[in-house]
Amino acid sequence: VLGIPGLKDALRVLYNQKDSGGDPIIITGIILVVPPLLSTDADEVVKAQQLEIVPATSAVGTRIVTPPWVNRFKPVTNWYHPIVASSDSNRNTTWFLFANPDESRPAVEVTFLIGYENPSLWEKAGNTRRFGGAVDELMGDFDTGEKQMKIMHIIGGTLIDPKTAVVSNGSGS
Repeated sequence: VLGIPGLKDALRVLYNQKDSGGDPIIITGIILVVPPLLSTDADEVVKAQQLEIVPATSAVGTRIVTPPWVNRFKPVTNWYHPIVASSDSNRNTTWFLFANPDESRPAVEVTFLIGYENPSLWEKAGNTRRFGGAVDELMGDFDTGEKQMKIMHIIGGTLIDPKTAVVSNGSGS
């Protein structure tokens, strides 16, 4: 679950990764990517200036500490995650940690495909024609007369170094 314990567990996993030669991966900045419903939680956890540590036993008093990650995380809201997530059960709870690709190795690369760097406008071909004539594109759909158009950004992605990313489905198990 996104919170201090979950974030600490994810950091342990991320910091414990080694490259293919067995050397540690240097991680100086971290990006926390969350779906929209977790954006407030992410801000609370990442931007907290103080934490109140309440011990499990009453033998030790409550402590106020500065979180070790203050100013190390950049929270980012992925507005498309609920749309493209493959599982309904954790569509709004899955979150990711990525090593900052500007300071470390990128985990993934997403870019526009060659020839599709700019948005492109598309329209559905009409299917209305007069007897003995050609299709009249201006008449649109035969049944409704409707013309459909859309704008698309066509992108592609590839996995580069999965050891610089950690994901949690947010279930806490």
